[in-house]
Amino acid sequence: MAKKKTKKGVKKTKEKSEVKRVGLLSLGKVMGLFGVIYGLLAAILLVVVMQLAQRVPQGAQQITQELGMMTQVGPSVLILFPILYGIIFFIVGIIVAAIYNLIAKQLGGIELTLK
Repeated sequence: MAKKKTKKGVKKTKEKSEVKRVGLLSLGKVMGLFGVIYGLLAAILLVVVMQLAQRVPQGAQQITQELGMMTQVGPSVLILFPILYGIIFFIVGIIVAAIYNLIAKQLGGIELTLK
């Protein structure tokens, strides 16, 4: 631990710590929540873009016809995307945590400096 004196005479310590292990479910839950948020934002963006695509001038009607069912997205996407992205991100979080734990055993963990 490195100790420093500040102008007020209060000692602050900086402690270096190493993350040796990450909880699989812990990272999975956090990543899952990120996935739900990301999925909701992606669904909102998709719905807005598809609604705008339906209102294009006659010259661009061919594009919307090629998109077919994609222009009919609606509330189901707002429910489906957050759930799917949440599940996918949860699984990826668990895999990343497991890989990190294996690497941290061999090479050492990430070093953090805490105040």
